[in-house]
Amino acid sequence: INQNFNFNYTPISAALTSPVYNCDSNKTLVHFDLQGNAPWTIFYKQDGINQQISTNQASLDLLLDNGNYLFTQVKDITNCAFNINQNFNFNYEPIDITLATPIYHCDSNKTAIQFSFSGNAPWIINYTKDNNPAQIVSNSNQLTAFFDNGNYQFVSVSDATNCTKNINQNFNFNYTPISAALTSPVYNCDS
Repeated sequence: INQNFNFNYTPISAALTSPVYNCDSNKTLVHFDLQGNAPWTIFYKQDGINQQISTNQASLDLLLDNGNYLFTQVKDITNCAFNINQNFNFNYEPIDITLATPIYHCDSNKTAIQFSFSGNAPWIINYTKDNNPAQIVSNSNQLTAFFDNGNYQFVSVSDATNCTKNINQNFNFNYTPISAALTSPVYNCDS
Protein backbone atom coordinates (compact mmCIF):
# COMPACT_ATOMS: atom_id res chain seq x y z
CA ILE A 1 0.00 0.00 0.00
CA ASN A 2 2.91 2.35 0.81
CA GLN A 3 0.75 5.04 2.35
CA ASN A 4 1.89 6.98 5.42
CA PHE A 5 -0.27 8.85 7.88
CA ASN A 6 0.62 11.26 10.64
CA PHE A 7 -2.13 11.45 13.26
CA ASN A 8 -1.73 14.39 15.59
CA TYR A 9 -5.17 15.12 17.02
CA THR A 10 -5.80 16.81 20.32
CA PRO A 11 -8.77 15.95 22.53
CA ILE A 12 -11.40 18.68 22.61
CA SER A 13 -12.14 20.77 25.68
CA ALA A 14 -13.17 24.30 26.58
CA ALA A 15 -12.73 26.47 29.65
CA LEU A 16 -14.52 29.77 30.31
CA THR A 17 -13.34 32.44 32.70
CA SER A 18 -15.69 34.37 34.96
CA PRO A 19 -17.35 37.20 33.02
CA VAL A 20 -15.93 40.69 33.45
CA TYR A 21 -17.94 43.82 32.68
CA ASN A 22 -16.12 46.19 30.33
CA CYS A 23 -16.93 49.79 31.26
CA ASP A 24 -15.87 51.38 27.97
CA SER A 25 -17.95 49.17 25.69
CA ASN A 26 -20.88 48.51 28.08
CA LYS A 27 -20.42 44.83 27.25
CA THR A 28 -19.31 41.80 29.24
CA LEU A 29 -16.13 39.94 28.34
CA VAL A 30 -16.08 36.14 28.48
CA HIS A 31 -12.74 34.48 27.75
CA PHE A 32 -12.56 30.98 26.19
CA ASP A 33 -9.55 28.67 26.21
CA LEU A 34 -10.17 25.99 23.58
CA GLN A 35 -8.36 22.73 23.02
CA GLY A 36 -8.82 20.40 20.10
CA ASN A 37 -8.43 20.74 16.36
CA ALA A 38 -9.15 24.13 14.83
CA PRO A 39 -11.43 25.57 13.69
CA TRP A 40 -13.89 25.41 16.58
CA THR A 41 -17.58 26.29 16.59
CA ILE A 42 -19.11 27.48 19.85
CA PHE A 43 -22.85 26.92 20.16
CA TYR A 44 -24.95 29.04 22.49
CA LYS A 45 -28.35 30.63 23.01
CA GLN A 46 -28.81 34.36 23.47
CA ASP A 47 -32.19 35.15 25.03
CA GLY A 48 -33.42 31.74 23.82
CA ILE A 49 -32.24 32.20 20.20
CA ASN A 50 -29.67 29.72 18.84
CA GLN A 51 -26.33 31.31 17.95
CA GLN A 52 -22.89 30.10 17.00
CA ILE A 53 -19.44 31.53 16.44
CA SER A 54 -16.50 29.92 14.65
CA THR A 55 -12.86 30.62 15.36
CA ASN A 56 -9.36 29.39 14.57
CA GLN A 57 -8.04 30.91 17.81
CA ALA A 58 -7.49 28.66 20.81
CA SER A 59 -7.78 31.73 23.04
CA LEU A 60 -10.89 33.81 22.36
CA ASP A 61 -12.47 36.86 23.98
CA LEU A 62 -16.16 37.52 23.37
CA LEU A 63 -17.74 40.88 24.22
CA LEU A 64 -21.42 40.27 24.87
CA ASP A 65 -24.39 42.64 25.18
CA ASN A 66 -26.79 42.43 28.11
CA GLY A 67 -29.00 39.36 27.99
CA ASN A 68 -29.29 35.73 29.02
CA TYR A 69 -26.65 33.40 27.54
CA LEU A 70 -26.48 29.62 27.64
CA PHE A 71 -23.24 28.24 26.19
CA THR A 72 -24.08 24.65 25.29
CA GLN A 73 -21.10 23.09 23.50
CA VAL A 74 -18.06 23.50 21.31
CA LYS A 75 -17.19 21.35 18.29
CA ASP A 76 -13.92 21.12 16.40
CA ILE A 77 -12.99 20.20 12.79
CA THR A 78 -13.15 16.48 13.64
CA ASN A 79 -16.78 16.98 14.73
CA CYS A 80 -15.87 16.05 18.28
CA ALA A 81 -17.96 17.91 20.83
CA PHE A 82 -17.39 19.16 24.36
CA ASN A 83 -20.41 20.10 26.47
CA ILE A 84 -20.12 23.47 28.21
CA ASN A 85 -23.59 24.03 29.74
CA GLN A 86 -22.71 27.40 31.26
CA ASN A 87 -25.42 30.02 31.83
CA PHE A 88 -24.89 33.78 32.30
CA ASN A 89 -27.33 36.64 32.76
CA PHE A 90 -25.87 40.10 32.09
CA ASN A 91 -27.79 43.21 33.08
CA TYR A 92 -25.22 45.97 33.49
CA GLU A 93 -25.66 49.73 33.08
CA PRO A 94 -23.00 52.29 32.22
CA ILE A 95 -21.90 54.41 35.16
CA ASP A 96 -23.01 58.02 35.47
CA ILE A 97 -23.68 60.59 38.18
CA THR A 98 -25.60 63.85 38.38
CA LEU A 99 -25.22 66.40 41.18
CA ALA A 100 -28.12 68.78 41.74
CA THR A 101 -27.46 72.38 42.72
CA PRO A 102 -26.50 72.50 46.43
CA ILE A 103 -29.22 73.84 48.75
CA TYR A 104 -28.54 75.33 52.19
CA HIS A 105 -30.78 74.03 54.99
CA CYS A 106 -31.35 76.62 57.69
CA ASP A 107 -32.39 74.19 60.44
CA SER A 108 -29.27 72.02 60.25
CA ASN A 109 -26.81 74.68 59.05
CA LYS A 110 -25.70 72.16 56.43
CA THR A 111 -25.79 72.09 52.65
CA ALA A 112 -27.67 69.30 50.88
CA ILE A 113 -26.67 67.83 47.52
CA GLN A 114 -28.94 65.42 45.67
CA PHE A 115 -26.95 62.71 43.83
CA SER A 116 -28.49 60.60 41.05
CA PHE A 117 -26.62 57.48 39.93
CA SER A 118 -26.78 55.01 37.10
CA GLY A 119 -24.62 51.95 36.87
CA ASN A 120 -24.32 49.00 39.20
CA ALA A 121 -24.82 49.47 42.97
CA PRO A 122 -23.19 50.13 45.32
CA TRP A 123 -21.65 53.45 44.29
CA ILE A 124 -18.69 55.08 46.04
CA ILE A 125 -18.20 58.84 45.74
CA ASN A 126 -14.62 59.95 46.33
CA TYR A 127 -14.21 63.54 47.48
CA THR A 128 -12.10 65.78 49.65
CA LYS A 129 -13.19 68.19 52.37
CA ASP A 130 -10.58 70.84 53.11
CA ASN A 131 -8.05 68.59 51.26
CA ASN A 132 -8.84 65.55 53.45
CA PRO A 133 -10.01 62.48 51.48
CA ALA A 134 -13.46 61.08 52.22
CA GLN A 135 -16.05 58.73 50.70
CA ILE A 136 -19.80 58.29 50.54
CA VAL A 137 -21.31 54.87 49.79
CA SER A 138 -24.83 54.46 48.41
CA ASN A 139 -26.84 51.39 47.50
CA SER A 140 -29.69 53.52 46.15
CA ASN A 141 -29.67 55.34 42.82
CA GLN A 142 -30.87 58.52 44.61
CA LEU A 143 -29.04 60.00 47.59
CA THR A 144 -29.29 63.29 49.45
CA ALA A 145 -26.14 64.00 51.46
CA PHE A 146 -25.61 66.86 53.91
CA PHE A 147 -22.30 68.72 54.22
CA ASP A 148 -20.83 71.04 56.84
CA ASN A 149 -19.15 74.28 55.83
CA GLY A 150 -15.84 73.74 54.03
CA ASN A 151 -14.11 73.41 50.68
CA TYR A 152 -15.25 70.31 48.81
CA GLN A 153 -13.85 68.71 45.70
CA PHE A 154 -15.94 65.85 44.31
CA VAL A 155 -13.39 63.74 42.43
CA SER A 156 -15.01 60.56 41.07
CA VAL A 157 -17.63 57.87 41.50
CA SER A 158 -17.10 54.12 41.10
CA ASP A 159 -19.56 51.23 41.12
CA ALA A 160 -19.66 47.49 41.83
CA THR A 161 -18.06 46.70 38.46
CA ASN A 162 -15.07 48.95 39.29
CA CYS A 163 -16.10 51.38 36.59
CA THR A 164 -15.16 54.98 37.40
CA LYS A 165 -16.51 58.32 36.23
CA ASN A 166 -14.77 61.60 36.97
CA ILE A 167 -16.87 64.30 38.64
CA ASN A 168 -14.40 67.19 39.10
CA GLN A 169 -16.77 69.63 40.79
CA ASN A 170 -15.74 72.04 43.53
CA PHE A 171 -17.90 73.77 46.14
CA ASN A 172 -17.14 76.15 48.97
CA PHE A 173 -19.84 76.16 51.64
CA ASN A 174 -19.53 79.03 54.08
CA TYR A 175 -22.99 79.70 55.47
CA THR A 176 -23.75 81.38 58.79
CA PRO A 177 -26.86 80.29 60.65
CA ILE A 178 -29.53 82.96 60.88
CA SER A 179 -30.08 84.50 64.29
CA ALA A 180 -31.54 87.61 65.84
CA ALA A 181 -31.17 89.27 69.22
CA LEU A 182 -33.41 91.93 70.72
CA THR A 183 -32.20 94.43 73.29
CA SER A 184 -34.27 95.47 76.23
CA PRO A 185 -36.77 98.18 75.22
CA VAL A 186 -35.80 101.74 76.20
CA TYR A 187 -38.35 104.57 76.23
CA ASN A 188 -37.41 107.58 74.07
CA CYS A 189 -38.74 110.72 75.72
CA ASP A 190 -38.37 112.94 72.64
CA SER A 191 -40.52 110.78 70.38
